[in-house]
Amino acid sequence: YGTSAARADILSVALLVGVFWITGKHPRWSGHLILAAFAVINILTVYVYRGDKQIGYELAELTSRRTMANSGWQMITYHEFFSNNPLTYFSHYKIINWLIEYPYDLPLARLIGQYSGGSETNSNAHVWADGFAGAGLAGILLESIALGLVLWIIDSTARPFDMRVSATMVALYAVYLSNLGLGSALVGGG
Repeated sequence: YGTSAARADILSVALLVGVFWITGKHPRWSGHLILAAFAVINILTVYVYRGDKQIGYELAELTSRRTMANSGWQMITYHEFFSNNPLTYFSHYKIINWLIEYPYDLPLARLIGQYSGGSETNSNAHVWADGFAGAGLAGILLESIALGLVLWIIDSTARPFDMRVSATMVALYAVYLSNLGLGSALVGGG
């Protein structure tokens, strides 16, 4: 956390242990149980917040805001900005900008952060906001197809292995996709 400011990394050990345990104990229902565990954590966060606002705030920041609430807000912001300004046509990715000129002076996350009112804020969002910045609604479709292909490759290559190991290996990338574009999440978690 200290080097990349990725708050999700603080709880990554608990997440990985939880995914490993749930997929080992209940492989058939593991997806539902992991989703239920996140719901319980969010409900507990509300109760902690009611009792101790400071601890509840920090817990919400770690568990809810960045992975869920912030994503919706960021999508609205990206939509608002790129509905009224030039799309990037994915030139915000280094390889693409060799072919297509990036239309802005600031990196994408910093651009949206500045638009949102923070001069030094990095407002990175999730895979679909990144797609919208790239090509509008068609970009969301393109990112979805690319994500589907990546998930299909992961599923196909993981079949011969123990589900506990495979699920644990990709668990953090699921969290990263709620906060980063597909390229950033796959290349290095940001």
